[in-house]
Amino acid sequence: MINKAIHKNVYRGEKGIFDFINPENHYTPLVELPESLNPFKKEKINIFVKLSWFNALLNIKLIPSYWMIKTAREKDYLNEVKKLIEASSGNTAYSLKILSKYFGIQNFIALVSYRVAEGKRKILDLLGIKYKIRKEDICPDPADPKSSINIAKSFRNKKGWYNLGQYDNPANWEGHYHITAKQTYEQLDGDIDIISVGLGTTGTLIGISKFFKDIDKKVIIVGVIREKNNLVPGVRTLNLLKEVQFKWQEYLDYKIFVGSEESYLLSLKLIREGLFVGPSSGFAFAGLLKFIKENFSILEEIRNHKGYVNCVFISPDTFLPYVDDYFKVINVKDIKEINLLDILNLKLSKNIIDNNEDKLSLTCDELLKILTNKKENYVLIDIRNKYRFEDAHIPGSLNIEYSQFLKKYTNFLEKFKNEKIILICDYDVKSAMLVNFLNKRFNNSIQIFYLEGGISEWSIKNYPRQGMICEYNK
Repeated sequence: MINKAIHKNVYRGEKGIFDFINPENHYTPLVELPESLNPFKKEKINIFVKLSWFNALLNIKLIPSYWMIKTAREKDYLNEVKKLIEASSGNTAYSLKILSKYFGIQNFIALVSYRVAEGKRKILDLLGIKYKIRKEDICPDPADPKSSINIAKSFRNKKGWYNLGQYDNPANWEGHYHITAKQTYEQLDGDIDIISVGLGTTGTLIGISKFFKDIDKKVIIVGVIREKNNLVPGVRTLNLLKEVQFKWQEYLDYKIFVGSEESYLLSLKLIREGLFVGPSSGFAFAGLLKFIKENFSILEEIRNHKGYVNCVFISPDTFLPYVDDYFKVINVKDIKEINLLDILNLKLSKNIIDNNEDKLSLTCDELLKILTNKKENYVLIDIRNKYRFEDAHIPGSLNIEYSQFLKKYTNFLEKFKNEKIILICDYDVKSAMLVNFLNKRFNNSIQIFYLEGGISEWSIKNYPRQGMICEYNK
């Protein structure tokens, strides 16, 4: 319950900042979406967004971070502890860095994936976080003894150190039980039928599900899972979820799979209506809309009984750390109107990329045939960052990062004027945008293509690759 001594958003005294940061002292907003954001409004299906990031640190990870460190202090785990260490490249690291000092711990170290975006590294630097770069994926495997998760755990036995362990610490989901779920329940007086949650470390899902199922087992919990070969920060694919040590499968009623385009487009729609949410919020929103569309008969039963249906999706953070990503995943400037149902059908997103009838692309099979026959002059340009290129790339390809190519495209086009250029990226989103831009710029007079499906589709087909991680071209 909110501290009654705190009112009118004034936080006084030496503990004023901590009282302001403390998530137990705030109800984050719950906002109903208007018809412009709710395609099912006329069907008396109400959709609310729980802006869980709308707290002092602008991210939902403040809640489990606070609860984990609070619980550790109450259990006397932090006596004589002077340093915390955690495997995190983002919001958990930010939150623990700020919170730790208010619990008497002045030093915090984060173990960070080398794949973390430059923008996030800058935030780490901005907050004064000491971090160690690790050669591993952003979602480390808890079962790997060499992963950052287990390296951090090993410090629990070292004098003066402690690791809270967000991946297996029950206080992670308990924070959502006592704060996120309890608040949402009270804000709608318990009148909730469906809750949609994106799955990352799964603490939010478990805490919310356990709270609501303890009270009303009829509440439907929708777990939203990232489609393979799609990038959405903070959430996982089904394979990556297998690595999570919490038994998250027991806490959901339905699984919905969502990709990156839907997530960013729906997030953009919410942003332009005044809700400054991030891609993981668009992700949970897309999962909810898909569930409604695919299970309308279930909602019809609820509506016939009550006269309406109340749905909630959880918004974990704001778009601010991911501004550059929006321009990489979707063509932000060209989007005028965003039709919600078109996004779900992936019509709009494909029109954004394929709006040029003269676009040029090659399938993976076509490119493999070209490379095998060696009868035509092609140059393969991989526009991903150097780390992804070094991990795995198509043999013979050059690495010119997207931003560099965009800045100096006239130089590159002149250099390769006697060859056909094939651009390659992760999934074909950025490469397709670049090809469309250049074809418009030069009125389709250049020979430039993009690889459909990008390196991900090429990898799925197990076609020749080389690099630090894989050597499949033998």
